Amino acid sequence: MTETIHTRRLTLRPIAPDDAPQITALIGDYDVARWLTLVPHPYALSDAQTFISNIRNLGQHWAIVADASLIGVVSIRSELGYWLGKPYWGRGYMTEAASAVVSDHFDETSAPLNSGFHLGNAASAQVLRKLGFVAGGTRTAFSSASKEEVTIQEMTLTRADWQARP
Repeated sequence: MTETIHTRRLTLRPIAPDDAPQITALIGDYDVARWLTLVPHPYALSDAQTFISNIRNLGQHWAIVADASLIGVVSIRSELGYWLGKPYWGRGYMTEAASAVVSDHFDETSAPLNSGFHLGNAASAQVLRKLGFVAGGTRTAFSSASKEEVTIQEMTLTRADWQARP
């Protein structure tokens, strides 16, 4: 996997310890955290520091940077995961970032990618559909932010589906 990826508007770079305050500020917004299963709310600086420390050997994680500011995170571990700070919603940033990461993935391997979204998260569903992901089954998971069970729509993307998208 590529360490740093450049797109038209974004730089995707490794997450650094200095990113903890900005990650805390963005993901600490309940409107962001509620769509992420493992993110607690409230989210403290120590949570971000632990996250950064723990991801070193767990897949590939990129800070999404626009105009020199961290605006979100995209990752590939066992599946494609992502989040974007609320001030940056609705600008196409996540589709751009995730597309670059998926392209990099399929340049390296033909292994399918899995992802998913909380039912009701129309924006996340749209990102995955634009990338060519196809719906599979559903599962439930406990949301640390909302402290309740949520339904996750599972999605899969094959290299063939990636290459066949418009």
